[in-house]
Amino acid sequence: GHGAVHRGRVLRDPFAAGVDHDAAQHRLTRRQKGGNAMNGMEKITARMEADAARSLKELEEQTERQLAELRQACQVRIEQDRAAAAQRSDQAAKERYERLCSAAEMETRKLTLFAQQEVLAEAYDRALEMLCGMPKEKYLDLLIHLLKRAASTGTEEILLSQKDHDTLGRELTERANRELGTHLTLSEKCADIRAGFLLVSRECDVNCSFETLLALSRERTERGAAELLFAQ
Repeated sequence: GHGAVHRGRVLRDPFAAGVDHDAAQHRLTRRQKGGNAMNGMEKITARMEADAARSLKELEEQTERQLAELRQACQVRIEQDRAAAAQRSDQAAKERYERLCSAAEMETRKLTLFAQQEVLAEAYDRALEMLCGMPKEKYLDLLIHLLKRAASTGTEEILLSQKDHDTLGRELTERANRELGTHLTLSEKCADIRAGFLLVSRECDVNCSFETLLALSRERTERGAAELLFAQ
């Protein structure tokens, strides 16, 4: 309706055309602004992604450093614990070795002492056998010597072993009284001894058996005997 014919073409209304031009220009401006807005959002998004990536990388690096430090600390602790355990084990082994050595040394001393006591006992047993096996004359001389030292009143009673009572009892008594000037008597009883005699009186009894005399002598002579027998 508003258009005019010009050389075979229909011309639009200049006013309407102007309106359409403004609208088109407005639409173009909106598209440009929208494009600029889109570009700004993309930049912000890109920057945020870059920041996030950088932060993530820094976090990963920090985490890796902490893990490395933790692994190192754990390794140091493991080595320390291993060294401490080895030291404790060595100390325990050393203490056990020392205890075993001490126990072995003590046991050795005990066995050595026991063996020495047995040897000493055997030595004194042999001495007793030698005394009991003396020739008769020497044996009588020794008994007279002992009677001289043991008699106090000179009227005591002599007790001998069964063997000595039967073989030399009367001879011993007569010889002692003759040589010592005593009045000793031979008892009808016999003593349970190997050799020697018991001298009995109302006041006291004197044990001069060889077993007793040797035991008393052992108390005084054992140390010297041991030094002779076990001299290093």
